[in-house]
Amino acid sequence: MSRRARNRRNRAPDRRGPLANLPRRMRLTLEYYGLVEVLRRVVTFPLRFTPLRARIGYGTRFGPERAFARAWYRREARPVTVVIPTYGDPADAIAAMRSVRATTDSRRVRVVV
Repeated sequence: MSRRARNRRNRAPDRRGPLANLPRRMRLTLEYYGLVEVLRRVVTFPLRFTPLRARIGYGTRFGPERAFARAWYRREARPVTVVIPTYGDPADAIAAMRSVRATTDSRRVRVVV
């Protein structure tokens, strides 16, 4: 792949509206979620702009990806150690530790400060 093609592919998203970068988003959805998910999104896309959006998962904060991520985490997560290096004010390290504890399973994550 040429340098120019890599730069074009890794560009920041174009912020011109709700349909900006639609081909790129479709390609990524196909790559990571498969054809069935692309077809589901094509069929349900018009419903995003109606009150029915919550029934198909678009009214939630994270959409359908949240359930996918949570199921993967339950199935694949391994025990890890999170190291928080600190220097100076301990309030930052305490805030970081609280954030890690609030967003992870304490049986699978050990925090070292």
